Amino acid sequence: MLHKYRKTALIEAEQFDGTKEMKDKYQIVDKAELTSAYYQGGSRYFLPTREGLTAINKYGDYIAT
Repeated sequence: MLHKYRKTALIEAEQFDGTKEMKDKYQIVDKAELTSAYYQGGSRYFLPTREGLTAINKYGDYIAT
């Protein structure tokens, strides 16, 4: 007989505010600091992950750890 279980896990999340302290804490790459030819319509911030880079689209996005 197949049983179904529901798991709930607690995660910690912090809201991205664009400060230098938060960029340093999570090693976030800011494309505007790397090049003067920053494309205004694309993502500006990138968070390094094990799978590659993840885009952070705007201030207020949450970073889950």
